[in-house]
Amino acid sequence: EWHLNTFSTKEALLDAVRNLPYKGGNTLTGYALTYILKHSFKPEAGARPGVPKIGILVTDGKSQDDVIPPAKSLRDAGIELFAIGVKNADLNELKEIASDPDE
Repeated sequence: EWHLNTFSTKEALLDAVRNLPYKGGNTLTGYALTYILKHSFKPEAGARPGVPKIGILVTDGKSQDDVIPPAKSLRDAGIELFAIGVKNADLNELKEIASDPDE
């Protein structure tokens, strides 16, 4: 929903999270994961060298596309993924997306 450099304070970021709208509609989680791999976690989007890269996915329902390859690509790129399900999220799919909690 926004780049890493959009907010300069913790309060502004938390306010944005609180006001994140629920959009509904199609669930193309694989596409979303591919998008953040290509466009986020880049210096021009606010990524900084030496700072851990963490992605937080909030999704509902089961994705209508494949999530496994893009999630693996993100993890292989050193990005730690958290997957949060709301409404009718698919628990098995969330587990496929998220980084191993033991890491």
